[in-house]
Amino acid sequence: MRRLDRDSNGISIPSGRVSLNGGAVNALSGGAAAILDHGGLASDPGHKVNGYQGD
Repeated sequence: MRRLDRDSNGISIPSGRVSLNGGAVNALSGGAAAILDHGGLASDPGHKVNGYQGD
């Protein structure tokens, strides 16, 4: 999210857009890395962005 971002109809996530920028998510027990592939998520009016002001 950037300063003054707005999304009045709710946030959405296009398919395949979650990334860890070279990082990983692993189980505490030393298991395999999490699978981040996913389908898209449509706009959700219950989760909106309302103009973050920042510092």
